[in-house]
Amino acid sequence: MFSTVLDLKENFNMKNKLIKIFIRVYLVLMFTMLIAWSVWHVMYNGKLFPESISKGIITFASLPSNIYHTLNPTSAPYNIFDRRQITDNSSKDGATLFSDTNNFASNLYLISTFKTANQVEIKLMNLPKGNLFKTWRLDQDERIKKFYDPTSITRPYHPLMLKDSSLVLNLEFEFGLICIDKSNQMKWIDTNFWFHHSIELENDSTIWTSSRLKDLNIYKTKGFINDAICSIDPRNGKIKFNKSVADILVENGYEYLLNLGYEDDGIHLNDVQPAIYSSNYWQKGDLLLSLRHKNPIALYRPSTNKIIWLRSGPWIAQHDCDFVDGKIIMVFGNDIIRQKTDTLINGHNDIYFYDFEKNEISKPYTKVMKQLGIKTKTQGRCDLLKNGDLFIDESENGKLYILNKDSVKMIYTERYDKNHIKMFNWVRPILN
Repeated sequence: MFSTVLDLKENFNMKNKLIKIFIRVYLVLMFTMLIAWSVWHVMYNGKLFPESISKGIITFASLPSNIYHTLNPTSAPYNIFDRRQITDNSSKDGATLFSDTNNFASNLYLISTFKTANQVEIKLMNLPKGNLFKTWRLDQDERIKKFYDPTSITRPYHPLMLKDSSLVLNLEFEFGLICIDKSNQMKWIDTNFWFHHSIELENDSTIWTSSRLKDLNIYKTKGFINDAICSIDPRNGKIKFNKSVADILVENGYEYLLNLGYEDDGIHLNDVQPAIYSSNYWQKGDLLLSLRHKNPIALYRPSTNKIIWLRSGPWIAQHDCDFVDGKIIMVFGNDIIRQKTDTLINGHNDIYFYDFEKNEISKPYTKVMKQLGIKTKTQGRCDLLKNGDLFIDESENGKLYILNKDSVKMIYTERYDKNHIKMFNWVRPILN
């Protein structure tokens, strides 16, 4: 009888222990799921948490990789505590020249960087001489602080200078598109859409950029990121035209390009380039559209809602497309296989020229770009200068190049401190 009572008591204690273990495991699992969901929610731009809590969640989730990169600093391409800086303790501050200064075109450049962790600086200067003509800042008008936080990781992209020395800047997604005057005072700001990537000038009353509709459930697939082409009057910030790229593709028989697979960002519009003159192959006002995640470049006519021409590749995951002359366009090919770790298919980026008249592709800069190892994976811009040289913004590596088909003529970097250089926020050569 006594042993039976002991056995019952032991069984009861064992059941209590198992129940306690189950409860603990369950609570730990629920807590882990809550943390995982919180990280997912913040990373996908969820707005449930205040900004301070969102930043704390990301900091906590980044702790293991930050510890690893602190112990192995060469493994981190960016400063892990501020992604607007790039880990580099060897590049020279300023221009490194490989050609006499008389052999350069007399171009001015708009350069946007972070002078300090809390201060944006946009400079108008010439390269390679480095003469500074004017600066703009975003912390001189209290009204701007209501919309834009300079301590965020958001970088003011692709500044465009107007005739009165005003600047239009893309503050990326939630911060909007802003125009400041020559005295750093806000003229207008538009936060109605999530604006992103390049800003291109068509004429004094029209600029083009990429927008993103804030309601991400517009198209057929839940969560689909609905990029749109958008024109704005730079004089007052008023929207003139805004049309979904998905709608454009469907209405022109290219719905198959919206086969998203497992990706919500299936289009990723990153350049809207207006034609400022007519030719045998396009009309003034037509647009070159770069749809990075499907690889096409499209020639689109807003006046008739028609895609005149579309080609996917040989460029891959491209940034930046430009009209060169009346029959040729130029494309900056990042040329990466997009996966968990993006892989450069040839070890470098390349510049593609497509000739409409001959239906031919050429790559005259392959040799020098391979030699230099130019390899920005998720950004990058290029422009032909007045004397035929090529300008390249290798964004993620913090380097600007001027080169010709045979050799490099200049490499330009700006030091942040002894261990880091600045990341350029899409530099614009002034070409006219």
